[in-house]
Amino acid sequence: CEGIQGLRLLALRHIATPTTTLSTLPEAWAAPMLPRTLVYLDLRDFTACTALDSDFLSGYPVLRLVELSGLHRCERIGDRVLAFCPELKEAYIGGMTACRSIGFSFLEQCVKLHTVDLSGFTACTEIGNRMLYGCRSLPDVNLKAFTACRTVGSSWLSGCEGITALALESLATSLTSIDASFLENCHFLTTLDYAALHRVPSIPDFFCYECSSLTAVDLRDFRDCTRIGEDFLRSCYSLQKLTLHGFPRCTAIGDWFCYECTELATVDVTGLTSCERIGVGLLSHCAKLQSVLSEGVSDVLASRLAAIGEDVEFGGRGEERRDRFKCGTPECVCA
Repeated sequence: CEGIQGLRLLALRHIATPTTTLSTLPEAWAAPMLPRTLVYLDLRDFTACTALDSDFLSGYPVLRLVELSGLHRCERIGDRVLAFCPELKEAYIGGMTACRSIGFSFLEQCVKLHTVDLSGFTACTEIGNRMLYGCRSLPDVNLKAFTACRTVGSSWLSGCEGITALALESLATSLTSIDASFLENCHFLTTLDYAALHRVPSIPDFFCYECSSLTAVDLRDFRDCTRIGEDFLRSCYSLQKLTLHGFPRCTAIGDWFCYECTELATVDVTGLTSCERIGVGLLSHCAKLQSVLSEGVSDVLASRLAAIGEDVEFGGRGEERRDRFKCGTPECVCA
């Protein structure tokens, strides 16, 4: 079927094989059962489908549009579904109201994708690694349906350079875990609702790494967070203000915290009252840093902040702390 470019399967209920009848789309559908020349695929009427297995429609070189909005019984999306389709521009996947989990690399590296419908995922509790990774032409993502989502895998939406704003309100009551490289390399992201993340036990490594259009980050009431990972907000070149309030259980900050945030002027870390372990590179190469508010922070953190530079103004008891920790150790009392 090398000449087929479009395919719509009307009223299809199952796929018969020599030994059984399947209600799922088997991995064999990825190749060779569907022609590699496929440009358009419509499976809206495949209403008995209960799963999209791994590698379904993965690596189709000229596929441009997929219509899967009728799969309301589909309970699972496997790994690499619709991944690595360089010409895919539209994916209509809304209506999967029974889907509980999405495997890794869902729609990964679909570099021309500009429209994706995710409106039906109200039962989804788990999103795997690298969902929509590298979809650099995607202008926005509507996540309002993901009200039950508890975990988000690594590199979620990383490299989606076209996204400028992301609303996460729908995740606020359910989300309990995010993994490394959360929104990494979203270069044009300017607006993000951080309140939806307040229940996570830790802020992962590479959180918003190289989100170079963010100008302000305000994280408050992260009462369950025990750690801020490595490369937190690293190389966010437009970041001017950072606020961290309400981190009473956070005991560790990883390496390269806000490293090379060249426009960063004001930092308020008064919420970090319990930090005892701090990695290297704290606020390094932040040439325009002018003010650090550190009232109530732990002695270990105060000591590290005091070593930043004489041109930085400390709020609260800042000057007292700078004198107290002039030699860089909590025991120092020289003035």
